[in-house]
Amino acid sequence: MLQELRRTFIVPAQKVYDGNFSPEMLFSDFMKVWFEIEKHSIARSTLGGYQYNIDSVIVPYFKDSGITLGKLKAKHIQAFYMDMIKTVKPATVKKYHANIHKALKYAVKMDLIPTNESEKVELPKIEKHTAKYFSSAEMIRFLEVTKTHKLALLFQMDL
Repeated sequence: MLQELRRTFIVPAQKVYDGNFSPEMLFSDFMKVWFEIEKHSIARSTLGGYQYNIDSVIVPYFKDSGITLGKLKAKHIQAFYMDMIKTVKPATVKKYHANIHKALKYAVKMDLIPTNESEKVELPKIEKHTAKYFSSAEMIRFLEVTKTHKLALLFQMDL
């Protein structure tokens, strides 16, 4: 069945950009169109992250707000970041910011908006990760406690 499905699968047609950019278009729609234009210049390793951020987070958040590209203000973007920081880490919010900033930079370049409102927002501070290591005594205790575990060999090899 899988081979048959692979053989007969047809990639769904994507909505093609028709050239009608406008400050009156919804910001969420602009993000989708911008991604379709930009995706060919985004590194393959980054593409999936951009697509997830835009399709699953940014577009759904702004879609119901009714905010147009021309009416988008820093306060809207800041509110988005403040809402997101409740459920994701600051580094993830910075990734959302990178997508929004790059899209709005393009909008300025295309003379759709006068300024990049994302440049006015405050981003959350990323706390530096400090690695914690077992002391020698903790290591010996760990190996002793896990020696009968079914993954004991894996634990020993990983250390």
